[in-house]
Amino acid sequence: MSDVPKLRSFIAIELDRPTKERIAGWVSRIREPDDRIRWTAPATWHVTLRFLGDIDPNFVAPLRDTLREQLRDVPPFRTEWDRLAPFPPGRRPIVMALHPKHDADLRILAAKVEKALAELRMSRERRRFNAHLTLGRFRGRAPSPVPSPHSEGAPIVIPVREVTLFESELAPRGAVHHEMGRVVLAG
Repeated sequence: MSDVPKLRSFIAIELDRPTKERIAGWVSRIREPDDRIRWTAPATWHVTLRFLGDIDPNFVAPLRDTLREQLRDVPPFRTEWDRLAPFPPGRRPIVMALHPKHDADLRILAAKVEKALAELRMSRERRRFNAHLTLGRFRGRAPSPVPSPHSEGAPIVIPVREVTLFESELAPRGAVHHEMGRVVLAG
């Protein structure tokens, strides 16, 4: 058994500053003092393609290389996000999240990430990929009735130019993310 500490990690799309600023403006207009949502800091906003859990630090370089190989044909693209709604859908949502108008390109990207992980003999994700951007967590149980989806009107455009491998360090005030590698989409 290895004494090397594991790295809690995930693969995600990082948002650029202008996108975070636009989303932050939207959130500030819709949030209410008693909404029972602990809104997350813009610095932590990302679109998770795959949560990995705890990985060995020696796995980072091979993972980055395999991702680079799998994603070499993927061109940069843009996605439109237009709806804030509880996630997961149903009776017991955990978070308020921004959802894409269409997620076909994101699904393709997530499938390529999954293929890279399979090459490295990582177990497959059992859940279906469901693109969302967590903006807040419900305090305790979700309110009843669950908040209705909000729509901003004009969608928020998120450019997807690269995929980032992050370490997620749990801290009392929320997770802190550290970049461990980046793969630029060049297609």
